[in-house]
Amino acid sequence: MLSEITTLKGHTNWIRNIILYKDKLISSSNDHTIKIWNLKDFSEGEVTLKGHTNGINNIIIYKDKLISCSNDNTIKIWNLKDYFERETTLEGHIFWINNIITYEDKLISCSFDDTIKIWNLKDYFERETTLKGHTCWVNNIITYGDKLISCSFDHTIKIWNLKDYSLEATLEGHTLWISNIITYGDKLISCSFDQTIKIWNLKNYSLEATLKGHTDLVINIIIYGDKLISCSEDKTIKIWNLKNYSEGEVTLEGHTDRIRNMITYGDYLISCSGDKSIKIWNLKYYQLLYTFENINTFTLYLHRGLLYCNDDKDIKVLKFEPAYQDYQNATFTVFDIINKPKISFRGQYYTGKFYLRGLKRVSDMYDNYNNYVK
Repeated sequence: MLSEITTLKGHTNWIRNIILYKDKLISSSNDHTIKIWNLKDFSEGEVTLKGHTNGINNIIIYKDKLISCSNDNTIKIWNLKDYFERETTLEGHIFWINNIITYEDKLISCSFDDTIKIWNLKDYFERETTLKGHTCWVNNIITYGDKLISCSFDHTIKIWNLKDYSLEATLEGHTLWISNIITYGDKLISCSFDQTIKIWNLKNYSLEATLKGHTDLVINIIIYGDKLISCSEDKTIKIWNLKNYSEGEVTLEGHTDRIRNMITYGDYLISCSGDKSIKIWNLKYYQLLYTFENINTFTLYLHRGLLYCNDDKDIKVLKFEPAYQDYQNATFTVFDIINKPKISFRGQYYTGKFYLRGLKRVSDMYDNYNNYVK
């Protein structure tokens, strides 16, 4: 289901982030550099961007510019038309910068200096304002309409008005560091090191529910349809029903160390762990389909059938082929349903009850098995 195509080598320390820009792959690393790779032949690209003096925490694209933030307390803006030109360095934070996002023509950064800064990306990258209110490290920021939502190691979430930069609300309830925040409709969902997930109403800023079930730190949360998926230091993934806030259909078990990250692709969940494996799960049947081993990653980026992920200081390019595994699962499931009819290889004619349902070949079953396997 996952097969290695190539390994991109060049960084000399942990890779922190991977993004795509046109036909280029861009990676940032603890080696203080950013590298541009050519996806046509998977070669190291036009240039290695140097300038930061500490690890680079995040990189984002804004129009034809690359923006990077670092533990050297600075933000750098690079011109992607001419990789050798660094347009400017934004200074003002006095401690590590954790994350950066854009909102209209603004750049917003959050830092271990307990502050959030807003920069104007039009007018020579001037700093417009500094938002103060958190009493500990600000580790993540997201936007919701004209609101900015920030979470902090001070156990609180703050809602800011991006029109006048006023503080609208402070959400309290978590008892340890908040690791991530996401929105779902008019709800805000937060996960925490206190082993819980909380759901807040963004209309009146009230707490609607607290989801309990994990037995260790909750690392990350993502949305899948009307379900919430969470991963934890307790080595499990949990599925929650967002209609009634109940623990969902199943707890996915199989990893043997903390789960670092996860993404969805259609009806598949891809997870990576400190056990040095990537696992592929079927979210229809909650089955573990495949395990790819011996890869020490926490970055997962899927694009056009290729999975890009770091392996310490290298980048692995893996081909993602879910169809074959699904075909195998469908075939075995179908055999159970129809009591093992006489069946030949894919593409050949066979006899059995499926003929009466309009299927003449195994390939028909392969193309349409979702209509027959319930």
